[in-house]
Amino acid sequence: MYEEGFRRLADELIDGFIADGEVDLQTRYAIPLPATMFMQIFGAPMEDLQFFIEMKDNILKAEGLTLEEREIEGRLSGDRLRVRLREILGERRAAGTHQDDLITKFMTWELDGHRFSDDDIVNVMHLFVIAGLDTVTSSIGCLVGWLATHPVHRQQLFDDPALIPHAVEELMRYQSPVNVGGPRWATEDFEVNGVSVKQGDMLLLGWWTANLDPAVFTDPLTVDFTREANRHAAYAAGRHRCLGSHLARLELRVAIEQFHRRVTDYSLAPGADPQYKWEGVRAPATLPIVFSARQ
Repeated sequence: MYEEGFRRLADELIDGFIADGEVDLQTRYAIPLPATMFMQIFGAPMEDLQFFIEMKDNILKAEGLTLEEREIEGRLSGDRLRVRLREILGERRAAGTHQDDLITKFMTWELDGHRFSDDDIVNVMHLFVIAGLDTVTSSIGCLVGWLATHPVHRQQLFDDPALIPHAVEELMRYQSPVNVGGPRWATEDFEVNGVSVKQGDMLLLGWWTANLDPAVFTDPLTVDFTREANRHAAYAAGRHRCLGSHLARLELRVAIEQFHRRVTDYSLAPGADPQYKWEGVRAPATLPIVFSARQ
């Protein structure tokens, strides 16, 4: 139900740089495309987008700060975000209108016959803002950035666009933008591959290692857009599977399809060396590419 609007939005963004022959794709496409789509689905005022992105970045990244300073900044930004989310919720209640968006659904949800309290709704809204404004942006940057440096695979998709959905799955497996899960704490002493873990130790689960497991994937270090049974863990798995994984797949597929429809080829700009940052999610800080527009 969202695909047509997402394609239209992608084309509008591409229109803004297609005549230039070069672009920082991260800034001009990977960030605004899923972020704008999220705001439309979520139902928050579009003028709040930059504020949401700033608060999200402060919570997840807070670059240039010590761990202690990042913790403080993250809490302060989280508080500021929640104040605005509560205001938006109050504005919705005061208006008494019901729109076709997530905020309306949050306001009308019931669990065991009980409506969510405003505190519950703000909690859910906070989670959706953090999740909805980061991972797809990072994934577009990782996927297009990889294609920009691998001409044979890139041409394979130009020759056969039907492979793009398979390419998205394979590159999510191979690139794994969200490559570490949240922290866990050991409930007892144990040993893994000769490494002792004590009760209370904090562990980070490296999902990307599962995506490179030779017991599951044949030749896992080779990118194969025709790979069969690609059961990767890029969106986590089980009860912790990403709630937005289906929307993310649609957005990633459409983002690449629309860009490929408008250009005949692309590559990194001469001398460009995108610096990939990892702050819970891996992404290029910038993605300068040059391209040939389709006539």
